[in-house]
Amino acid sequence: MVTFCPTFRENGVCSDTACGFSHELFPCELCRLAFTEQRLLNQHLRSKSHKRRVDRDPTGGVAVAYCELCDNNTILGVWETHKRGRRHRELARKSGVDPLKVVPKPPKDIGGFKFVACDACGVLVHVEQLAQHESSGAHRSGLSFTALRNVLSEAAQNRNGVSLSHDEGVDFGLVEATHAVQGLRIDVHLVTAPSARIRVIAVKAARRRSGAGSFTVTTASGAFNPNDIITVTLKQSLLGEYDDWLEVIFEDLAVRLQFTIFRPLRATVVGSREVHELLKPVSPYIQREREPDRDPEVVALRGVPPPVPKTLLLKAKKLPLYEIPKPLTDVLVGARKSLEKAVGDIKVSHLPPILDGESYGRHQKVLLWAEEHRAELDLQIFDMDDALLTRSGGGVLYWLRVPGLAEKRPSVLRGDRIHVRPGLRGMFPVPSPSQPFEARFKLNRTPLRRQHQALEQDMYRDDRVLFPGETHIPSPPSQPILPEEVQLFNQHIAGNQSQLDAVMAILNLPEGSPPFALFGPPGTGKTVTLVEAALQVITLFPNFKLLVTAPSNSAADLVAQRLSVVLGPEALFRMYGRSRQKKDVPQNLIPYTLLDGTELDIPPLDKLMKYRVVVCTSVSAAVPYNLGIPPGYFNGIFVDEAGQATEPEVMISIKELADDKTNIVIAGDPKQLGPVIRSMVARRLGLEKSYLQRLMDIPGDMYEPHAGHGRTVVKLVKNYRSHKAILDFPNQVFYANELVPCAPDEKRNACLGASVLANKQYPVLFHAIVGSNTRESTSPSYFNILEAEQVKRYIDELRADRHINVRCEDIGIIAPYHAQVLKIRKLLREKGDVEALKIKVGSVEEFQGQERKVIFVSTVRSSRDLVAYDIKHTLGFVANHRRFNVAVTRAQALLIIIGNPDVLSLDPLWRRFLNSVYKNDGWRGSMIPWNPDDEVREEGGYDAEARASGAAEMSDLATRAAGIELGGEEEAAEDKPFREVE
Repeated sequence: MVTFCPTFRENGVCSDTACGFSHELFPCELCRLAFTEQRLLNQHLRSKSHKRRVDRDPTGGVAVAYCELCDNNTILGVWETHKRGRRHRELARKSGVDPLKVVPKPPKDIGGFKFVACDACGVLVHVEQLAQHESSGAHRSGLSFTALRNVLSEAAQNRNGVSLSHDEGVDFGLVEATHAVQGLRIDVHLVTAPSARIRVIAVKAARRRSGAGSFTVTTASGAFNPNDIITVTLKQSLLGEYDDWLEVIFEDLAVRLQFTIFRPLRATVVGSREVHELLKPVSPYIQREREPDRDPEVVALRGVPPPVPKTLLLKAKKLPLYEIPKPLTDVLVGARKSLEKAVGDIKVSHLPPILDGESYGRHQKVLLWAEEHRAELDLQIFDMDDALLTRSGGGVLYWLRVPGLAEKRPSVLRGDRIHVRPGLRGMFPVPSPSQPFEARFKLNRTPLRRQHQALEQDMYRDDRVLFPGETHIPSPPSQPILPEEVQLFNQHIAGNQSQLDAVMAILNLPEGSPPFALFGPPGTGKTVTLVEAALQVITLFPNFKLLVTAPSNSAADLVAQRLSVVLGPEALFRMYGRSRQKKDVPQNLIPYTLLDGTELDIPPLDKLMKYRVVVCTSVSAAVPYNLGIPPGYFNGIFVDEAGQATEPEVMISIKELADDKTNIVIAGDPKQLGPVIRSMVARRLGLEKSYLQRLMDIPGDMYEPHAGHGRTVVKLVKNYRSHKAILDFPNQVFYANELVPCAPDEKRNACLGASVLANKQYPVLFHAIVGSNTRESTSPSYFNILEAEQVKRYIDELRADRHINVRCEDIGIIAPYHAQVLKIRKLLREKGDVEALKIKVGSVEEFQGQERKVIFVSTVRSSRDLVAYDIKHTLGFVANHRRFNVAVTRAQALLIIIGNPDVLSLDPLWRRFLNSVYKNDGWRGSMIPWNPDDEVREEGGYDAEARASGAAEMSDLATRAAGIELGGEEEAAEDKPFREVE
């Protein structure tokens, strides 16, 4: 039998034309592996790993599949979703076939839709970009990576007369920590053919970083015999996924050659099998295939609308539609194929060439339309094909059960439209209980239309508001109000110089000043300061009228509640939008609203103009304008949480209700989360940047906190929330180390000495754990079962700790992915623990502006494939620095972060934070996988470094697997093929 060429094996090419060895490879295209013998390929084809791949990919590895029924190509990964799509099912019904039994075919070149699979990289590449891809560094790395994996795959094969059991690896599976800590064993049998002259040189566990010390190996004989039992022992107390290599090194005495046979070692240590079963994916993840564009709605019969406030029926101004222009729609549709091209086309053809007061409105309107287009597309995901309607009593209304409604996926508010029509199985004059309906959720365009309306107000283009500069700052008042002339409503402000400076600066703003920025880092009392300033201007200026807005109802309610402590219902009005109901209003604000029976109403214009202060959301600020309140009526417009609103939202109140004398105060923190933007196009064009951030980013000293202090900006610096150890890192990174921890001792020291802490005097803990980020069904959101278990373990320990007093309502759990939020909530509900339901679990966005005594952060993202590390795809939006800032500044007395350090350390900010925790002895779990004393490179590059490290590890394994020739220099220079025994 001809032996395979060792030169070709090592280098992938043999230039010796006289070479007598074999150069034939036997590939498995489905698994992207190549073998040097047909026997080895046949063995692979019978393996469990190949069969599992076949089950997942019945087409034999076709990455793009063709649907004969729909006459189009689709990505194979979404084939199951495609079969359930509306168009596919409709065509199947017309053709009389079962839509779920349609078999994918090899792809066809249809209308230029042609992708090819790059086996080396495991990605799809359009034919027009194939040459560019094959010349890229990524492709070259992919080729090298595939070659290494092929060598390692062959190294797992039995050969040279040696056979090791457990062909698929030594897998302990799910092991409960209570058993793993005692030690579990699996025997691997080593058998050598009688005719083989083999010596066993070594048996060892080749450790990887993520599983250091988890596995040990011993032999039954106590020595290294050609026929022996190798015992692999797992001993581990920490939850996590662990993987090493069993490495058995042999010498073939006949040809003086060393070779190695590997077996992967794997184990997943869990807290409870029952919990793992509870949280495991409900079904395999199938990428959701976006439905084709909806059929046009020719006729829509109006249903029964909810009650509308009587005053709104008489409003003075009609709200135009502001529909997306067709040329812009065409460009936005193209963004699905090329984001860069769409952004470029919009900049050239739709945005004004210069952004100034004249073009400002047109510029922002394009960004709004881009966001609307994406929001409408995203809403289609929630369309229901087999919805059931249930009659509500005996009236004309029906109930529709909407999965995910409680999570605002989708968000459906009173007044929103849902279109329904009978499904494909018939039509009935009166729906029967089993009659299926198609339900479409329609985007509520009213908030967008109000923003468009504001942006069109040509009467207000004042640069001192839109593009303020030093020339817009008026001379200070000749007789300013002095602090001793002011009687503070909140006496604590007297002891906080920055808060007092802010209040006095606002009181002394001359009419027509540039917007004043109240920069409020976490826990510094921003809203308290804004409320004090509002009360002072109302008190000291008897004719002063004030409008206070915030981007959310919860933020607006908070301001109104604090104002109501001083102001009565005759002076303060809390105005609500039509989507709100009486049950949504805090009880202490009911006297500050207008009720028509049980419905919230809006007073007529003359009564509305009698209030000194009106509080509403940013979008509802359009109501006073539409009722006829003239620009300049309000002497001041205050905007709280301005960093969370889009600029067009803030402009509703400013462009519609301000004039050249109106003073504007915007409060917020540009270092925390900005507005939520769905459209990547809109983000790239700047919609994600809030008005507050844009002003703070103006070059020069205009809004620099020190140079502009007291004139255009005040930065609050006393933090009343967190322990110094919790505050230190974000203070250094985001706030120039200017924040001063001022929380009361009983608040900030409440968790010192807790049993969960690694350092009892340092209330920050990082628990290093290697799990898996998993997805399920058609949800793209990630969850991590092991992290969820670890969170629950710490919560149980905190609740049982008698040295500290932590109640469930004192605990908050932050997770960056919605799926993890749901899994943790499900785990907390286990066994009917009613108290645990008081623990708030939510996204980073849900926690902005909130605080808890104890905060957990589950970072979720995890991967053990170092070679595939990429900071964007491995970390996702966990690497968003503003999201990080919000997450770590919510805790008062204890911050616990749980995550995979290998993944988190790809981001320089996370690496610096983890170094800080480690150096303060706040680290638990697996060992830190880098030197924390090394200086962190701000330019990053740690993902490339991790890939190189992973490739080097694989290369080292491959080198040991390929064989080491023994003997002198002359012998080593000769080709020594693997010896065939039989």
